[in-house]
Amino acid sequence: MYDPIAAFDARRAAPAWWSLLGACLGCLLLLPSQGHASNPDMPELAELEWILDSQAASLTGIVFDIREYDPDALVWVLPRLAAYMELIERARPGLPVALISHGDEMALLTARAARTHAELHRELRRLHARGLTIHVCATFARELGLDETDFPPYVDVVPFGPAQLEDYVQMGYGHVSLEITW
Repeated sequence: MYDPIAAFDARRAAPAWWSLLGACLGCLLLLPSQGHASNPDMPELAELEWILDSQAASLTGIVFDIREYDPDALVWVLPRLAAYMELIERARPGLPVALISHGDEMALLTARAARTHAELHRELRRLHARGLTIHVCATFARELGLDETDFPPYVDVVPFGPAQLEDYVQMGYGHVSLEITW
């Protein structure tokens, strides 16, 4: 037999039950995931983790390269690079890390840009002090009207960025290309 009082009590309790279920599901979403591959702020993370795991025995370092047409690309790349370096340092302390710039982004690596982008260069110097080797391609630098005297001491100017990248790969470095994200 239908009991209107019990039905009323069940309808009143339902929102509380759904709220509790919603809170539990919300907490599940906040738990850290096992992998970070879906993190849009770190699109190269899955590739880097794969290199660190699959090439662990033969890996002698990690080389990142960037080749963008955006002169401000380092503004969005540098935070990712810093996060990747922390991950590398936790996974493989002492593993050498290098960055090769051979695109328009190298304009922000110049000594002149150090005055206008002081925070960016503070971070570059911090990463360099932690072991990041920073290279720029002299061939592309010439296209921008730059030469090795335009770069600060912590930026190494190499004759040809792609050849430097290939040298690192031949030495057993894992290669990760830092790309723009849209």
